[in-house]
Order: sequence, then C-alpha cells, then structure tokens
Amino acid sequence: MLIILYTAHPKKWLQHTIKLESSYFCCVKQTLFIAFYFICAISTIAQNQINQAKWQQKVDYDIKVRLFPTNKILKATIAITYTNNSPDTLKSIWLHIWPNAYKNNQTAFAKQLLSANKTDFQFCKPQEKGWIDSFNFTCNKHPLNWHYDEFNIDIIEVILEEALLPNSSIVIETPFVEKLPALFSRGGYKNNFFAVTQWYPKPATYDVNGWNKMPYLDQGEFYSEFGNFKVSITAPEKYLIAASGNLQTQSEINKLNNIFTEHKGHFVSQSNVLRTVEYEEKNIHDFAWFADTCFRVVKSFVKLPNNDTVTTWMFIGKNNHFDLAKKNPTTPLDEAILEYSKKIGNYPYKQCTVVIGDLLAGGGMEYPTITVCQSLDYETIRHEVGHNWFYGMLGTNERKYPWMDESINTFFEQQLSDQLRGNQSFFEDFKSKEWTGNYETLLAYLFSARQGIAQPLNTPSDSFSNLNYGAIVYAKGPLLFAYLQQQLGDSLFYTCFQNYFREWQYKHPLPGDMQRSFENTLGKSMEWFFKDLLMDKNNIDLVKKQHQYQLKGSEKLDAFLKEKKYLDANPYGFLPEKNYLNNGQKKHLISIGIPLRLPQQNTSIPLNLTPIIGYNLYDQFYAGALVYNRSIFRKKVEYFAMPAYAFGSKKLVGYAKLNFLFISQSKNIYKTETGLQGQSFGMQYLTHANQYFKINPYLKIFFKHKGKIDERFDQQLQVNLYRVGLQNSAYKYDDTTSILFPNSYFNNYCRVTYSYEDKHPINHFSLKLNSEIGSGYKTSTATNTYIKTWLNTEYKYQYARKKYLKSSFFAGVFIYKNGLVGNNKFFLSGNNGKTDYLYNEVMLGRSESIFSNNILGHQIINNNGNMRNVISFLDGTSTWMLSSSNEASLPGIIPFRIYADFGFYPYKNLNASVTKPQLFTTAGITLPLFKETLEIFVPIFQSKQFLAFNLFNYSIANSIGFKLNLNKLEPFKLIDNFRP
Repeated sequence: MLIILYTAHPKKWLQHTIKLESSYFCCVKQTLFIAFYFICAISTIAQNQINQAKWQQKVDYDIKVRLFPTNKILKATIAITYTNNSPDTLKSIWLHIWPNAYKNNQTAFAKQLLSANKTDFQFCKPQEKGWIDSFNFTCNKHPLNWHYDEFNIDIIEVILEEALLPNSSIVIETPFVEKLPALFSRGGYKNNFFAVTQWYPKPATYDVNGWNKMPYLDQGEFYSEFGNFKVSITAPEKYLIAASGNLQTQSEINKLNNIFTEHKGHFVSQSNVLRTVEYEEKNIHDFAWFADTCFRVVKSFVKLPNNDTVTTWMFIGKNNHFDLAKKNPTTPLDEAILEYSKKIGNYPYKQCTVVIGDLLAGGGMEYPTITVCQSLDYETIRHEVGHNWFYGMLGTNERKYPWMDESINTFFEQQLSDQLRGNQSFFEDFKSKEWTGNYETLLAYLFSARQGIAQPLNTPSDSFSNLNYGAIVYAKGPLLFAYLQQQLGDSLFYTCFQNYFREWQYKHPLPGDMQRSFENTLGKSMEWFFKDLLMDKNNIDLVKKQHQYQLKGSEKLDAFLKEKKYLDANPYGFLPEKNYLNNGQKKHLISIGIPLRLPQQNTSIPLNLTPIIGYNLYDQFYAGALVYNRSIFRKKVEYFAMPAYAFGSKKLVGYAKLNFLFISQSKNIYKTETGLQGQSFGMQYLTHANQYFKINPYLKIFFKHKGKIDERFDQQLQVNLYRVGLQNSAYKYDDTTSILFPNSYFNNYCRVTYSYEDKHPINHFSLKLNSEIGSGYKTSTATNTYIKTWLNTEYKYQYARKKYLKSSFFAGVFIYKNGLVGNNKFFLSGNNGKTDYLYNEVMLGRSESIFSNNILGHQIINNNGNMRNVISFLDGTSTWMLSSSNEASLPGIIPFRIYADFGFYPYKNLNASVTKPQLFTTAGITLPLFKETLEIFVPIFQSKQFLAFNLFNYSIANSIGFKLNLNKLEPFKLIDNFRP
C-alpha cells in the first residue's frame, strides 16, 4: 500500500509546485513527474520502517452496552477520545469494525478460513452470521461522514469536520448495534456462553508507518492504540460477567466473593432482571468480556516481587470439572504472573482473569488482564496469561511481526513449563519423556523445514501457511531465543528483556527498537541475531572439521562465535541447522530403534526396524521387517526396505526404495526428489502362479506457486522409468508343447507426468497430463512400441457441509504404435490388475475377475476412464477414448452418493464387423468410506453394451464392486501430508 509522503502537509507542497508560471509548464511537468515517483519511493520506504517514532497516539473509550441474549444482539453507545500526538495533521480516522468480518463469505476472514480448509462459516445459517451497524458518528453533536474501505467491509474511514492538528484531541461518538455471530473464531456465542471480543469500533493504529489498517483474521492478531477504558455492561442477572480491567460495581464484587466463599464457586440463577456492572482500566489497548449462566468462580492472590498484590480470578464453564478441595485451578495463572514479573517486569494491574470457555481460534486467546482458554490445561493458561506482557503491555504489531509476541511469549512460557531448560543435550539418545518435552519445538520446526516448505520467521501472520504458523512462529522462534539465552548467559539475557520492557512498556516497539534496546544493554552489535537469525531465512550449518568449527549461512554469527572461540556453539541443538550430524559430537556408527522414533542425532547410520505382516491372494500371509532411516521428518538420503517371506508361495517378496531429497532455494522450485524403487509380489497369469518384478528409477520436481510455497497448491513434474516383468519366462499348456511366451518377458516404459492441484475446500481442482512410451515390450512373440498421451482432470465442489458434487474427465490418444498394444490400451474401467501393467496399485487380488467367485474380483482401480463397472471383458482401445465420471452427495444425513459415468470410444462389439464410436453409460449409488480410501458402488443402470453379456451370467449382484486405495495409507505419506 502507498500512502502520501510522510510530511505534515504533502498536498500543500504539491499545490505550491503547481502554481509555477505557465511559461515553465514543461519544467513543471517534469518536476511533478519526478515528485510523484519521489513520493511513491519515500512512501514505500515508510511502510517498511522497523524503528518506531518517539510519539504514539492515545485513544480513550467510554462505552455503554446492553446484551440481548435471546436475539444475540448488543446495543451500545461509544465515545472515543482520540489524542493526536503525531506531528501530522489528520483529516480522517480509520476505524476497525471487525464484527463485519462475520457478515458474509467475501470478507478477508471468511476467505482465510477457506484457505485453512475450515468450511463451517461458509455453510453456516444466516442467523449464525454477525455484523455491526446503526452508526451515527458525531463530533460536538455535528454529524460526520464515513465510508467503507475499498476492499474490506470491516474497516471504515470517518471524515473529520475539522482537521485534527498535532497535540490536540477530538471526541467522536456513535451508537451501534452488533449481531453476535455463532462462535466460529474468537468471538460470538455458543449456547449460553458469550465471548464479546473485537466488538466495538476501534481506531486503527497510526504510527511511523502511517495507518495500520487491517481486516479481522482468524490467523493473525491485532495492533491497537493504548488508552483508558470505562465500560458499563447491562445484562440479565442470571449471566455472570468476566471482563478486562477492574470491576467498579460493589454489589457485583460482593456477589462474586459470596459465590467463591459461601457457594464453593457455584453460581445458580434464573433471574432475567437486568443489572449493570462497570469496569475501568488504564493503559490497555483492548477490552473483552464474557458472559455465561454456568460459570464456577475461583479467586486467589499473588504477591509480586515489588510487594504489590494481584487478585486472580477464574471463571470456569460447565464442561470443565474440578474438585476445589483437591486442586486449585488458579495455580498456573498465579505461577505465570509471579514468574513473568520476576523475569521481565512487575505486573502493573490489580486483577488478572482467566475464563475457561468455548473458542475455535486456537487453545486460548489473550486480552488485556483477561484471557479465554478452551480447557484447564496448565501450559495453555500460562501461555495466555504471559501475553499480558508480550501483547498486553508491549503492544507490538502482531499481524506483521508475530514473532515479537508469540515466539517470545512461547519461549518464556516453555521455560516456565520446563521445556527449554537445556538440561539434557539434544545429541543424546532419546531416553525419556523429559527429552521429548525439551525438544518438541525443534521437532515441529524440522518437520516443516525438512520438507522444504518452511517460511522465514519475519513473515507476516496472514502469509504463513497453517502448518508453518505453528512450526515457525511457535517452534523455531522460541528456539532462537533459547539459543540467545545460551549465548548471552542468564544474567545478561534477562537484563536485556527487562530493559526492553521498561523502555517500551505501554508502547508499540518495532523490531529495530528491540534490537537497539538489546545493543544498548550489551554494548555490542546484535545483527547476528536480529538480522541473520530472526529476519532472514538462512540455511545455517555448523561444521566441525579437524577440531575447527565453521558456521555456514551467517557471517555475523560466525564472527560472534569466533570471539567466544566457538565454545558451546550449539551443544543443545537450539540453533536450527540443516544438518546436525557434522557438529563434531561423538557419534555411534549405528543405532537400532523402534517404529517412528525420535531422531538419533548422534548416530551415523540410524536403523529403524518394524515387524510387518501382510496378505495377498497368491502369496497368502507373508511376514518380515521394514528397515528404514526415516523419523517423523524428511532426510537427505532416505531408504526403505521391506523383505518378507511368503508362506503361501514360499518365496521372498517385498519392496525397497532409495530416495535423495534436495531442498532448493531457487525462485520456482522448492524441492527435488530422485531415487530408485523396486518391488516383487506374487500374482497369477493365465491360471499359472507367478511373481512380478518391478524396477523404477524416478525424478520428481516440486514447483512453487507464483514464486512462493503455498500448501494449497501442489504442482509437480515426474519422470519415471519402468522395467517390469514376470518370473516365469515361458508357459506350456498341459496338453501341448506350444510356447505361449518367448524366453524374455520384461517390458520397458517411460512415463512423464505433469500434475497440478488446487486444494481449495469449496472448488477443488486437479489435473494430470501424462505421456508414455512403451518400447521393446512383448506381447506373445512380438516386440512392440507405442506412444500415448492422456489427460485426467477432476473438479470437486462442496455445496454444503460435507456435501459434494464431483466430476472427472479423461481424454487419451495413441500418437504412435507399432505392433500389438495389449493391456497397455485405454480401458473404460480399471477392473482387476491387468490394466495396472506398471504395478503401481496395491491390490489384494491382482489377477481376479468376476469369474473368480472371489470378492477380490470385484475391485477396480482408478485407471483410464475411471467408470464404476466390474465387467472386465469389454475390450479397450489403442486409438482414442473420452470418459467422464460424476457423483453427487445426497441431502441430509444420507451417507450415499449417486453417480453417473460415461465413456465414448471406437468399439467393436461381438456381433459387429466394424469398429465405430459408441457411448457407454452406467449409474448407481456409491458409499465412500475412510476418507474415500474405500468406496463401494452398486450400478442400477448400465447401457446395452454391458447388458449384452447375459450369457456370462450377468446380474446386479455381479456388478457390485469396490475401490480400495491402499496407497493412501502408506505411513510416511500420511506423515508428510499431515496438516493441522
């Protein structure tokens, strides 16, 4: 966004320029042209300032609000006193009216929920949406004009009747009505619980970078001006209220005390008599309140290091049970206030409250002096209470710099929860739960980084992927501050934070301000931390060769560590590295571990063993072991081997894979994989028991989406070479010596695949374009060659919660062929394994058909035309084919879907002597199970080409089939595809 030049009167400067005499018109044009670009350039620079101005605005509020619980309505009036402490003259004030984020499906909030695959708001009932309106802005009783932001209906601009000069104030008043939404994020209602958050018109923060306008988002928090609040809340007597600040109404104070002391926390009332309670607080930048008819109330006190006493309250909803005689629920709240006060600075407010209630935007959400948590989980409570320092008293721009709030607060909370103590080296073997607790943050970060999808820590909140918001902001960020503590030592580390807190309390520090504060405390440059580690995405690697350390990826950090002679460069693993195995630590040659164990960072060759047992119709049961080096995250070199002995075929079977992973820093590619895989299992061919073999070298290239990593989009290019064949090279009939196959029966193929997928939860689209060459493969005694290409697309539209319309399309053509094609043709249906000539599908009965009198003969695979039909004797085509597969969910709770599939290709039926294009159709009902891994279908209608085969005992029962996609259940694929 561009704003006007950062001066007091930019327009006057331009007007003065325009007043030049007409004889200098050309010169004026040049001057204005240059001035325009100068303004744009300076404005762009201003938007990137990381050092805050010495001034900041002040906003005071006087709000009167009434809750109408039946209609989920708030009716209120607000008086905003805006003090302009900037050197600029303001002609308007931008306000956030964030309840409008819930008004329709086109808001930034609604779109972000979709990008995170959350569809509840998209399909909610109209009465579950929310909004704010009925404004009548006035100043000195004079009406003020206002308008919506061009792009966001939850941002408005109020035009001032007279410009607001520096060092002056203005009072803006308005009534407003808010319809509370159902609880889709942080605010709203659920049953009798009301979370009234981000609920009133709030001026956007105006700082060194100008107006910080931002729509409400589910991922990405807030940035607001400090000021004083006076809020009166009117609600029925049966609703207990918990709010920011200090309760001023003595009768309500007495009631809460009586509930805690005389009624053991229980509050029971059915009175609809209205009562009003008042709250006040100074030096806060937000106000939230909560109401419920079922709160239990617990009270406690905390004495701070400066001898001040803080009253702590917990309001606990009915879904959280505890025995007050055995467990004090305020313990984590009290601990957090005391420990944060010791380490950073004393808590300055008189009260601190935790509400245990409903929330959908994470496990907890903080507001000044009050927080809401989903449960009585100690770590969550400590974390959210800690936000009273990093967010509450240091009002950073969380939307743009989430690490300044979430990463720092998570570090201190994890210290308080004993997770980042550094009391056990990361390079030791995994021996206890304590090790897991200490390093769960590192493992979360490595999960993302090793897949090549990590993002820089200085990424804005709304630009993080859903996975990386946790893995980078809440995992990598805290690790870096743990590393800083390790390098500075406890005394200097805490002194830096205490000075920073003291200097910027009740202000809006930016990253440069924090760096300058630390440098003033330490008396030395801290660019190695604030620029190299926090602000940039580095591939840092600490290497030790011949007793000498070298740090790659950060020259400034390398210089800093050289001053310390590389003592304790990374002994606990807090510095995120791309490779931990070259740090010079003592390593074992090999270690043997259990399935999916945590990483063994002191082992050259980690060897994981998992016993396996499997079954297919031809090998019967087989048993063996899976040998692999994967942990929960990716490695540069990965291997899997699954040798097994088949008790039915009495042969060795199994699967093996060697994969090389390369993380790329290029503009368009983020990772590449290449390797070799092979497999061999039993099958049956022409009534003979056999065993197939497959060797597959491959290359996979993963592309970024528009130059960045976006988990919603998957774009790949794959090149696969295949050599497949059967164990027995020749077959003879029992009554003849004629040879059916030649002595060599190995086939060679090359397939190139481009795939694109948009994982939008409403409009899901995927495309695959394949080209394949089969060269030197055998059918009977002939050697054959062909080139074919085909396209698969699928569009999936979600029209209601868990209700879909889905349509796929196939088009294929043979470009060249020499000789016979055989099972390499295009087929309407992937019935049994004969169409899977590359052995890519996992099948329990690969050679079965409907004539086998075996249920496995009714399995079809997603191949070619993808029609749902188990009749296998319709011949394919080696010319061209078109098909479409379609299905729709049924309304209500009916789990079935209806489908209709179509195919069109040149076909020669049993009674015809010529080949001509024909239309094939089938329709019926289908039941998808286990996230569409298993699908059962029942054809109700089939076209005449299928029904013509009554001589083969065709029946509805024989046409019932299923799809079983066991490839989706590969454990490491499930791990890699995990997204929160």
